[in-house]
Amino acid sequence: MPIIWRYILGQYLKVLGLSVVAFIALLLTTRLEEIAHFATLGAESVHILLFTMYQIPYVLPFVIPIASLISAILLIQKLSQHHELTAMRAAGLSLRQITAPLLLTAALLALCNFYIVSELATHAHLTSRLLKQELKSINPLILLHNTHLLHFKGVYVNTLGQSKVGESASDVIIATPLHNKKAFNMLIAKQIAVSDNPTHKKKEIQKSLQIQGAALITSLEGRPGAPLTYDPLMIENIAQAVSPMEDFAALLMLKDEVWRLNNDHLKMRLLLLRINEDRKLLDFMPASSAEYAAAKARIVRSTAEIIRRLSVAIAVFTFTLMGTAFGMTITRTRNARSVILVVGLAALYLVAFFMAKGWSNHLLLASALYTLPHVCIIGCSFRVLSRISRGVI
Repeated sequence: MPIIWRYILGQYLKVLGLSVVAFIALLLTTRLEEIAHFATLGAESVHILLFTMYQIPYVLPFVIPIASLISAILLIQKLSQHHELTAMRAAGLSLRQITAPLLLTAALLALCNFYIVSELATHAHLTSRLLKQELKSINPLILLHNTHLLHFKGVYVNTLGQSKVGESASDVIIATPLHNKKAFNMLIAKQIAVSDNPTHKKKEIQKSLQIQGAALITSLEGRPGAPLTYDPLMIENIAQAVSPMEDFAALLMLKDEVWRLNNDHLKMRLLLLRINEDRKLLDFMPASSAEYAAAKARIVRSTAEIIRRLSVAIAVFTFTLMGTAFGMTITRTRNARSVILVVGLAALYLVAFFMAKGWSNHLLLASALYTLPHVCIIGCSFRVLSRISRGVI
């Protein structure tokens, strides 16, 4: 490797590493609410730390492009202000030779960023969700103290007596809607506490809930076709009962939550497999059926997800190119126009990116929003480099 390459890459990677660490710490503050919510579920310190570490791959694909932009701008501005860029060009080096190590490194980082957003981020997102769901299923009694989450799912919970987080609750009222949303079940219990029950396996303890002084009110369906002038109910009084954790989680309507996988939970191989399966379904369905429209919509969303991941990966290269081009100065005075253009182009990409996520059901519009900002950034950057190579201010 030439000495000039080692010098440029050393300065670039040094600032890049510091910027990545700083932005990770900054963006993790935006995930503090989710981390705090996970901690309130009664997780141990090790699980809280593990859950926090799983948030890093989720924000890292957005951190690397911004860090590469800042690193490229600071490096090129330093070379320009210290006249090192002038000395390199006086020694016979062209702008292409000077910028080659930065752009080649940015291309390699773009490949790494694509792997992060397609493999690591999806795995971390799914694993953190599974970890949260597993904690809920292990001790769903903790959820009685997270009423905002239950209210979001349509479950009413109120604890009128004394309680200990994750251990016991007294004078509990739980109301859950049925699937048709026109009726509900209600459980009123004097005491709910966690108990350990031995299983048939040696040295294995299964946790369950000990319920005392409970009344269960369940809505019933009438005979098919028969008009109802009243609401049929079944009331059952329970002096004492033992309920498995899974049944109580089902009562709180949390049993099937984890299996609703989105596209951002799937690795690239699984995402391509979903597209292929949906395309096969289209061959066996009439075009007018609802299943055909649903499968076609899933294909559009999955394709838009692939373009989104490519856009995030390419952003490392385009942002580095933009920082390299707009960081160069060939005059003695500094011009604020370059900084304004950089901020404007970066803001254009971010606004278009988040707009495209909202329009994922429209493939052409989402694809345009994901790709056109890159075209604008590359075009403006090459125009600036061309003017600088010809000595035009």
